Amino acid sequence: MHPFLKPGDRVIAEKVSPESLQVGDVAIIADSRECFVIHRLVKILPQKKGICKGDSRLESDPEPVELSVISGRVGAIVRNNRLIPVSTGFRSRMKRVYAWLSLRNLTIGALRLKTKNVLMRLFPMNELNDPGQEIRYINRALSGHLTLKTPHLDWKGLKERAYAEGVAGILYHRLKDTDIPPSTLSQLRRHYQSVVAQNLITLDTLDKLEHALGNERIEAMTLKGASLLEYAYPNLGMRIMSDLDIMVRPEQYERFISLLHRLGYEPDSMIPHYLHKGRSVIDVHIHALNTDRIANRAKLFPSGMEPVWANALPWKEGYRWIRRPDDVDNVLLLAQHLMKHSFSNLIWIFDIHMLVKNRDSTFWTSLQKRANHLAQTRPLSYALYLTKNLFEVGPPQNSWFNQFLGDLSRLERGMLGARINGQTFHRLGPLMALFCLPGFKARITFLWETLFPKKAVIEQEFYNLHRGKRLLFYPGRVFQIAALALKQFFLITGAFLRG
Repeated sequence: MHPFLKPGDRVIAEKVSPESLQVGDVAIIADSRECFVIHRLVKILPQKKGICKGDSRLESDPEPVELSVISGRVGAIVRNNRLIPVSTGFRSRMKRVYAWLSLRNLTIGALRLKTKNVLMRLFPMNELNDPGQEIRYINRALSGHLTLKTPHLDWKGLKERAYAEGVAGILYHRLKDTDIPPSTLSQLRRHYQSVVAQNLITLDTLDKLEHALGNERIEAMTLKGASLLEYAYPNLGMRIMSDLDIMVRPEQYERFISLLHRLGYEPDSMIPHYLHKGRSVIDVHIHALNTDRIANRAKLFPSGMEPVWANALPWKEGYRWIRRPDDVDNVLLLAQHLMKHSFSNLIWIFDIHMLVKNRDSTFWTSLQKRANHLAQTRPLSYALYLTKNLFEVGPPQNSWFNQFLGDLSRLERGMLGARINGQTFHRLGPLMALFCLPGFKARITFLWETLFPKKAVIEQEFYNLHRGKRLLFYPGRVFQIAALALKQFFLITGAFLRG
């Protein structure tokens, strides 16, 4: 009967004789299980029978009902401590119209269901379907809500999904004492061991960098996974990292690059801020959002990086020159990173989860104040909405977080809800970023710079296909964006209809 009746509504029933029932009345019927069903009386038949139907259903009840067995009708609805009359007033005068619309499947609920069915037939894409119990099992494993006995799953698909989401190491750590298939456990163990080996190389790199930076009097800050290694994650094999993200102040960038050259690091031929030496790869930043490439991203973090530098902590005890953001600032930086990458990998959501779990009220108060001060309330609300729904970790009930959620539009909730269900959408990050920017001009500029990047960015990010040929790149980009927009319209619409 949605949206005529909504979750949480209470109804006030009134007894009626069969003779006084009319088309459009919302009838209360006792079924064979001695439960009550509330459906609309849409047609009265001879021999004192009637046809009932839920407003949001596409089919009427299978059998006509004897009017004498109708227990009563809804006289009023109590919604949010407000009394809404049904048997008198406007709704009573419109009840025959409601019945006419319901009988022809023209109510809001029926139209929504019909639209969903049409989309599912026309666009039978995997992203519109239930992502399956494998992703739900991964989410339960990450949040620690597992029993020792495992269900029957597509273990190959689960393992591939875990690799793609960057959480295979965490999954092994959670599942090593359960009865998952030995072949799957063995593959996860090998992955875990390879991550341990790579992270040991990273730790050695940081030790050498700390000494070299001290000689040059250059401060550096770890970002993303590197800022959490050996601190937020209890085991080295849990957090996979493809490179070591290091940020330096803009005025020290050239000195830092020269230092890396002297240490034997070589720049990537196409991406100069990537430097590698054997299996050690360093990605050098001057801003957490890479504003040197897309300048308008600076508006997403308008205070710049200086407040983050001011509160930074030593990366670990004994370190002086390599630092990490303090926990509050790191949550805000990771929330921006998560949005920049369209909420696409579970590992980035889990990073935030590891920083906020088991925190006291002092931490949450500090996070709220810092988010307000640095204009990060909306990106933070996106991140915490995901950790709350995926891992049941977030601010206390009845806190400022509820106000954050109240500011989210239905479209924002729908897109975040799709990610919770295991669906990912390309270019979702820039779209969500538009909600975080102040002013129409800033939003248009940001969107243009993101969709149509500068020549230097094209050569770095798209060199395999375009090699800097801007004349061919931009027309192709227009068609690509149009195709993606059309596809994602149906994906998001499907997710919206599902929820």
